Amino acid sequence: MNRRSTGHWSARFAPAAARLTTGLSGAPFRLAGSGPSRSGSFGRWRSGPVRPARVRTMEAGRAVWGVLLIVAPGAVLRAAGSADRRVARNTMRVLGARHVAQAALSGLRPRRTTVAVGALVDALHAASDVAIAAVDPRYRRIATIDAVVTAAWSGLGGREATRRP
Repeated sequence: MNRRSTGHWSARFAPAAARLTTGLSGAPFRLAGSGPSRSGSFGRWRSGPVRPARVRTMEAGRAVWGVLLIVAPGAVLRAAGSADRRVARNTMRVLGARHVAQAALSGLRPRRTTVAVGALVDALHAASDVAIAAVDPRYRRIATIDAVVTAAWSGLGGREATRRP
């Protein structure tokens, strides 16, 4: 049976993909884990379940951190040795609400896609903390601490999202 008659995606896109995936020598190159597997999924990014107990434990820690940022942002700022200003407290509350919301979404539905998207959001959050630490010396210490915490969650989430079941 011809692939063109079945309407398979590779029949339509294979010639274009072959042109894009060849190097200067004309030989095809592949990234490790790329390309469709026998199950039809690409690499390790499947939307299947992750280890729910691990994800829920990680998200419980995130929820505790988020609640702490919402309830006592001034205490967190003072403990970090940062300036305890109204803008900083309100920012901490917003970030705490983000952590709680992410913990709820990832903890209630621990799927690879939700954990992977959460890891991406954490990476962006850590990058913004690094930018704040570079620009504003008043918040350098707390931004660095928050960048380390969110980078750790990003790493854990990314690791869990790519882990084989």
